[in-house]
Amino acid sequence: MRSRTGLTLLIGAAFVVATLGACTTRGGTGAAAGGGLSAAAGAEQTTTVRYGPVTIPGANQPASGPFALIAPFLGAQAETGMVWNLPRPNVKKPCDNCSITGFQSGLLTASGQPANVNNGLWLHHMVVLESGAGHRDATCPTGLQQVAIGKSGAERIFASGNERTAGDFGEGQYGVKLESGTQLNLLLDLMNMNQAATPVYVTVTYKWVPGTNVKPVKPLWFDANQCSISEVRAKAQPQYTIQSGNWSSTVNGKFLFMAGHLHDGGSHLTIEQNGRTICDSKVTYGGDPAYQRPNDMNHNGGGSATTMPGMPGMDHGGGGDVWTSISNMSACQDNGTIKTGDRMHITGYYDTTQHPGMMNNKGQPEEVMAIAIVYVGQG
Repeated sequence: MRSRTGLTLLIGAAFVVATLGACTTRGGTGAAAGGGLSAAAGAEQTTTVRYGPVTIPGANQPASGPFALIAPFLGAQAETGMVWNLPRPNVKKPCDNCSITGFQSGLLTASGQPANVNNGLWLHHMVVLESGAGHRDATCPTGLQQVAIGKSGAERIFASGNERTAGDFGEGQYGVKLESGTQLNLLLDLMNMNQAATPVYVTVTYKWVPGTNVKPVKPLWFDANQCSISEVRAKAQPQYTIQSGNWSSTVNGKFLFMAGHLHDGGSHLTIEQNGRTICDSKVTYGGDPAYQRPNDMNHNGGGSATTMPGMPGMDHGGGGDVWTSISNMSACQDNGTIKTGDRMHITGYYDTTQHPGMMNNKGQPEEVMAIAIVYVGQG
């Protein structure tokens, strides 16, 4: 009963957001490297688009976003200091009548500086969905993410956690097509460990080629909570797994790129085809200084402004002088083919004896995720 009530409220809120989206959505100016929209046909271009600004509440301030209040109905928590699953329909595209050959996300401060764990700001997760004729999500055509942006059937073409894994399909042979009649839409989930509310920009760096005459790429989204909000309850034991359901393939093609996403406490994620592991996406913690902070964050609302205390209710725990977060999930490329009827699923592995997970303000484990996006080249 609670989940049905939450879904009803979510649909109503999504209708309002979708209706106002054209007025409230802000897309930044695309900064192109190596050329702009007038580049010669077939030449791969790089364009970074800034989306925002989005102001993240301070660490002790209530979460913002149209769905934050109904998070408990969806089996989730919208903690303080968060922008929680904010929908941004019909945002700026990097190009029109073109094909995307690669993606990478980022987060910037209002002054344009990189934002990350080291300065108390998290790109908790973000999703890019494409809506319009010819685009329909393969593994979940209508779920809460599509409802949230008000676009039934929208295709999830890219997503990222704070590790910011880049996806790349090669130079111009394959691409996700952005036809002139399609739209891009965002879901943003951001976190702030600082006491002051902080404006940020989410960025997506797109690689693309003019035209849509490349071979198509079909994104396949796998998720331990496939058609809902992606979060699932962590288990009490220190070592455990969470899995997606089995999906029977409706596509044929070549695996181009795949990688996983886990929350802190995770060790690796496997992608399986017909009972065989075809990719083992492994976690690196603190491999970049931007993912390291002094271990002075009790996340209980204490501390001082000089130590930039963390979010109440988000106790990362751990010992030592430096606390680290996931800085990389390894990817797999060019590793076989898929055909109609193949069975696919993913398994996320958590081991909090190796790295602590997040804890809420009741001292209980925070929700976790296991997600993978698999890109299939067709034709």
